[in-house]
Amino acid sequence: QVFISDLFELEGGIYHVQNRAFICLNKPEGGYEIVAGLPIGFDMTFSFVHSGNAYFGATDNKLYRFDGDRLTQFSFNDQNYIVASVPTGGISVDDKTFALATLNGGSVVVNSNDGTTAYTLNYINDLPDDEVYSLGRDREKGLWLSHGMGISRADLSVPIKSFSYYQGLIGNVLSATLYNNRLYVGSSEGLFYLDEKRDYKAISIPVKRKSKPAEGKPEPCLLYTSDAA
Repeated sequence: QVFISDLFELEGGIYHVQNRAFICLNKPEGGYEIVAGLPIGFDMTFSFVHSGNAYFGATDNKLYRFDGDRLTQFSFNDQNYIVASVPTGGISVDDKTFALATLNGGSVVVNSNDGTTAYTLNYINDLPDDEVYSLGRDREKGLWLSHGMGISRADLSVPIKSFSYYQGLIGNVLSATLYNNRLYVGSSEGLFYLDEKRDYKAISIPVKRKSKPAEGKPEPCLLYTSDAA
């Protein structure tokens, strides 16, 4: 059974989505043409238009970008965090950024040119709830977030470059205690503890090796002496 699950306009063209998987271009003279589709086995869950492109969330928790011709996966700098947070919606913020709503990671504002994270809005930086239902935008470029605790507004014009967050802590924090020099946090999603994060960097150190002496010749040795006063 064929059904239309979405409808959008892109650069003057009218497109519809069939069966949550196939993007079709509506022809002016009637009829349509299938121009792109998701990988087999996945469905589209939400969509939004941003800077001349259409973006689609999918059941694999990834985001796909459609430019009017091709549908390709969009790459995030924080891909693991976004996929684990389960994106559920999106909205264009301005010409350079869009925001994603997620099931358990708050909202992530992303630079569409390179996939870097501009802001992360979640419980750690005072968003009341990490499950964001929907997003909105006002004329002052404020980002409105609907969640289980109400509605919040984020003023993205404030000159803050980034928000820090603790990956792995989800839900509403209910209690915290320090035990054996380890911080334990109880939330609406379970019990968590803060572990040390270690970053290791590989470096190259040149090592001089002694050349093997020729066969039959003794290996030279160094004798250290000191002059008596």
